[in-house]
Amino acid sequence: MSRNSPNPRAALGITVLVLLGLSLAPAVLTRWMSVGHSPVVAVFAPLSNLLDRMASGLRPPRPIAGDDDATREQLEASIRDLEARLLTLRAENRDLAALVEQLGRLRVATGVETKTIPATRIASLVDSGAIELRPGARAGVTVNAIAIAPGGLQIVGIVTDASPMTSMLHLLTDKRFEPGLVVGVVAGPDLMIESTVQLDRLPRIQLEPTGRGTLVADAVNISIADALSEGDTVRVLDETWPRSSQLLVLGRVTRIEATDEPLFKRVVVTPEVDPKRVRSVLLRMPEASNAEGAG
Repeated sequence: MSRNSPNPRAALGITVLVLLGLSLAPAVLTRWMSVGHSPVVAVFAPLSNLLDRMASGLRPPRPIAGDDDATREQLEASIRDLEARLLTLRAENRDLAALVEQLGRLRVATGVETKTIPATRIASLVDSGAIELRPGARAGVTVNAIAIAPGGLQIVGIVTDASPMTSMLHLLTDKRFEPGLVVGVVAGPDLMIESTVQLDRLPRIQLEPTGRGTLVADAVNISIADALSEGDTVRVLDETWPRSSQLLVLGRVTRIEATDEPLFKRVVVTPEVDPKRVRSVLLRMPEASNAEGAG
């Protein structure tokens, strides 16, 4: 008579039921099972350590990527970031040093003591050709303060209104800009104005904004136009403008064109910095002692 073999599924089911029953049974009934724990550990623990050492010896060495690698990558990224910041700060320092030197030359040439207040754009009023800045009158900003682009002497516009917290800046290239006309003196691109003696020998042109990002002099005498070159710097030299604006940059000559009149030419001047795109400016105005004659 053949002997029946045990059913694996039945054995598995019985085992699961027994384990489940033991896990749910009270600790008083299952305490006897812990009696054999210590002898078993004492026998198999040394064997487990020996097998682990043998496996480590047979396994080839391999660097393990851990916290050290992550820290190294983070440090390298931080070093690169600090180097970039250092280069940026050095460039800003060079620009500021050049600006201080240029402002000092202007002070000597014009005899006007000025103060400068940094301001940040907070709104763009496209329809009125202006931008709104912060701060305002509480910080010392006054009407007719001249806004220049950071890092140079390029005029951005003139403050037309100063409330306690904000200022309204009318952009240089807008057709509604007041005053609408400005007399500029044209100098070579690298000429530094150091005295009024130089100014007497330089050509002058009268410009007005076009509303398209440029200034234009429509009727420049041909004898004056022939003395100009593309790339020349044009600076304010106009008694109707505030004194703090004198010899600041209007832009560079970008085109000299013929007109229908053979004795006259058209000169187009483009600001070095687009006034519509500036995010921050320096507001330049006379010191209190000179405010009365500031224009």
